[in-house]
Amino acid sequence: MRWLVLITFSACAAPLVEAERKHCLYSLECEQSERCIQQRCVQTDAGRSIDAGPPCEDPDGDGANNEGLVIQNEETQLSRNVCPQTPDLYIKQLTTTAQIQSWALAESGPAPALFLLESDEEIPESCEANNGRCAQGGRLTGLNIDRVDDRFNIAVIAPEEVRCTYEFGVRVGRPCERQSDCGTSARCVRGVAERPDQVGSAGICVFSRDVSVSPDCDRNDRSSEHPESAQDSGDLDQLELQQVPLCQHDNDWYAVTIERSGNLTKEVQLVSTPAGDRELSGISLFFGLYSAVDLRPIRFAVLYFASGAQNQSLTFTNVSAGDYKLRVTQINTRQNVSTYSLVNP
Repeated sequence: MRWLVLITFSACAAPLVEAERKHCLYSLECEQSERCIQQRCVQTDAGRSIDAGPPCEDPDGDGANNEGLVIQNEETQLSRNVCPQTPDLYIKQLTTTAQIQSWALAESGPAPALFLLESDEEIPESCEANNGRCAQGGRLTGLNIDRVDDRFNIAVIAPEEVRCTYEFGVRVGRPCERQSDCGTSARCVRGVAERPDQVGSAGICVFSRDVSVSPDCDRNDRSSEHPESAQDSGDLDQLELQQVPLCQHDNDWYAVTIERSGNLTKEVQLVSTPAGDRELSGISLFFGLYSAVDLRPIRFAVLYFASGAQNQSLTFTNVSAGDYKLRVTQINTRQNVSTYSLVNP
């Protein structure tokens, strides 16, 4: 009888060997008082902690994720990498008041967020809609700043909890409303974005030698490099363009009319060549509809094409009848010439 009593008592006591901890990849999978350590939920007395997830290593080795990378007036960084725990920082010291344009494109998936900061400003936790000094979109992130006086930093933040490969660009110069504001040695370049509220109508004067366009472009199409000299292309609903060459920094402007209000849909056909060294493999093609009177941005669309030949649908919704300027440009840096066609579906 005594032996049976001992057995019964032991069955009700705590086990001598603790059960195996719950398997995990992140601390969010554990209880509030536990952390994910070596893929096991482990009790901790240090309060709540958020696990960083799988390790992320930035292979660039240029210091952008540490002390920051100094940039010049006009610069493009190809095949960059950013980890969620270590934002990339680009630093510029101005000698005069200037306008800043910056953008970032991802190889695939969402683009990183951009923050324009004062030299000693902390990076905000999120990009709020009312913050004019941050931007985050899809594959394209556009940031258009009207005035900067001193040293500034541009922070590039990974959009997800994994390493992001991206292309980064920045322009610094004086603002312009039209090409004549820049004289004969520079041209007025306008920022691009995914939504009209991400960019204003003002441009930025950029030296032509910094934004050279391949001579293989603009040979057999009726577009213009500048909106002021865009030729009349008639009703946009009926407009068709066949095999128009397009290069990096090339802007194709068309003067168009919309005869009837409503939605307008076109078919875009792109034929691209393989990417060059360290360039993004796909192409992001920007279509913008601007007011013919003051170049106020009306509708934007960004289409992403993988390398090769592809067709995609382009739609501008709820557009009023009137006169407009249509802009087509390739966003990311690609040395080789691609061709696009715009046809009716």
